[in-house]
Amino acid sequence: MRILVWWLMSLGLGLTMGAQAAPPSGATLARFRAALVDHAKFQACFSSKVTSGYCTIGSSAGAAARQRSPSELVQRIQRRLTHLSASGTETGALVYHQGEDGALHVFLLDPQGLQIHERVAQPDLSDLRDGLTRRLHVQTRALSRAPVHAKRGLERLSRRQAPVRSLEDVARVVLPGQIASRVTQGSVRRWLVLPWGPIGVMPLSALPRLDGEPLATHASIVVLPDLEALTLPLGRLPNGPSHPEELLQQVFTFDPEPVRRGPRLIVGDPAFPEGGPWTLPPLPGARKEALAVAEVLGEMSVDGPLVGADATHARVIAKLDRMRNRSGVIYLATHGVADPVNPMHGSFLALADQPLMADEIRRRKNSFRQPLVVLSACQSGLGKAFGAGQFGVSRVFYAAGAGQVVGSLWNVDDAATQTLMTRFMAQLMAGRVATEEALRRAMLETRSQFADPSSWASFVVFGNPSGPA
Repeated sequence: MRILVWWLMSLGLGLTMGAQAAPPSGATLARFRAALVDHAKFQACFSSKVTSGYCTIGSSAGAAARQRSPSELVQRIQRRLTHLSASGTETGALVYHQGEDGALHVFLLDPQGLQIHERVAQPDLSDLRDGLTRRLHVQTRALSRAPVHAKRGLERLSRRQAPVRSLEDVARVVLPGQIASRVTQGSVRRWLVLPWGPIGVMPLSALPRLDGEPLATHASIVVLPDLEALTLPLGRLPNGPSHPEELLQQVFTFDPEPVRRGPRLIVGDPAFPEGGPWTLPPLPGARKEALAVAEVLGEMSVDGPLVGADATHARVIAKLDRMRNRSGVIYLATHGVADPVNPMHGSFLALADQPLMADEIRRRKNSFRQPLVVLSACQSGLGKAFGAGQFGVSRVFYAAGAGQVVGSLWNVDDAATQTLMTRFMAQLMAGRVATEEALRRAMLETRSQFADPSSWASFVVFGNPSGPA
């Protein structure tokens, strides 16, 4: 019934599918530029936080976006989406922004330009996300595998008891009005999401379309790290002159082909130390997962996956050092903890003797050449919430040079994650397919065995979109 009502509401907004959308008004274009200016400010915040550990937004932040006309900004995104659609997978973008009045603005763009602007009056995005995780029971489903702190007890995704929200409730906010119709019936098969607040850590692939089927049955999703991945740099690259757009397209587009040929670091189920501040239950599914992924990647050699007591901090760091300035795969199937207050010194990935802290990864800025990083661990896609997204382990891996980071949205189930991630890697290695498409296919395969969205929609691709495959 809810789906039917949502459908009728969307049709009532007057969208005629297949008809050419009217050009955006001057007010819409001005509002869109204001949204991009704010995104550019937070891009500066994240950049300074990677460098210094502090979020700094200088007076010049956002100036490049502010100095360009709204039409020029739209044209830059058009060219970007046209280039990405050249592979035959039509690509669109969803840009989110919450203004000072609390209203959420959602902009839909495709290779023809800015098509739709919807406004949602003052949604509480944090309550919406927390309420959905309560509905999905993500804390209790993975309870036996969740990290437990000696003093704080079981880590909670939220300390507040937000009202329970359904996937339909979330979809009405995140895919409002005409956007729901376009996502359901349009030709776009990949969505690039420039998020606001916690939208990037919502299970977007599980959101129902107007026909009731999850979005994953129709399109793949990439959560963008910042504005540059969508518009390409508006000014000059750091420490260098301006570059032709063809080169920028290459720099900000992920190529999965070198990943299939490059070096690999695979970790699974480290022998977690006892007596520390954290109790970390064994992860037998993660061990099986790492071994299966290693076999798919052809790494069943003496220098193969690091599991159990072999997955020490020193060995992992040594392998990371050998991957400097190289592509390949960094695959960590272990426990993860995201600290929403102190993401650099409180967030970590567990290893056999001591954790790999987020701050250690932060200090490796620009060390890699666009590897694929798979963080098959709890909470690995989370962190400290800012206006334009999260700052945590996924983002610092991206800052260290990762092209894409696959991270989790909550405490994940061991068995379901083993199924999802092994199928994901098998899809990726089987042929010339984009990473986000490989994850989408793996989600649908896993859904046939684990029907609950908390199991199959628990991971997201964060970073640059894959290029023509």
